[in-house]
Amino acid sequence: MELRQQHLEISGNTEISFVGDMEWTVEAIGNIIKNCIEHTPGHGTIKVHYDKNQLFSRIVIEDTGPGIDKEDLPHIFERFYKGKNAGKASVGIGLALSKMIIEKQNGSV
Repeated sequence: MELRQQHLEISGNTEISFVGDMEWTVEAIGNIIKNCIEHTPGHGTIKVHYDKNQLFSRIVIEDTGPGIDKEDLPHIFERFYKGKNAGKASVGIGLALSKMIIEKQNGSV
């Protein structure tokens, strides 16, 4: 992020608690944010917002990148799938792993 001069904004109620496997959840969120970093242009912004209601906790991650091609959308969480804009070093495992981790904790992506 520093090399690309990207900005990270994190917002939410600091009183919110989370029940789950913290290490695996950090891995999942880290993979998603890494994907954002790779696809957000220089000087872009990555936003992470968290909140909670009576039914669930929610984390919303968004960036100012070009977005995901409509043809790629149904496949981005498939293991080894690489979208049209994937980098040369991409293996196509990060988002699939994130989804698996989140779903194993009764969450959804």
